[in-house]
Amino acid sequence: MGPVLILVIAALAILLIWGFNSLTKMRNVVRNAWADIDVQLKRRAELVPNLVETTRGYSGFEREVLEDLTRARSRAADSGLGPAKRAAAEEQLASRVT
Repeated sequence: MGPVLILVIAALAILLIWGFNSLTKMRNVVRNAWADIDVQLKRRAELVPNLVETTRGYSGFEREVLEDLTRARSRAADSGLGPAKRAAAEEQLASRVT
């Protein structure tokens, strides 16, 4: 019974070592996954101020375009203009719209 007992103990030892190594490997995979998530969250947090600044700059551009379009429309709608000036105002309005 001696050699069979030694084989059983050796098999159990190998099984325990293999199980421990598997659990350690899985723990490291989980840690790496959380580290990747943390990196992405930090990256996103760093990009938010850039997005806000871009939006502010674009809103200023939109405001300028809207003001220019409003001025061109009011010039085109002015009934006191002669035909040549009114045609130029209409042309300017058309160029702003497209």
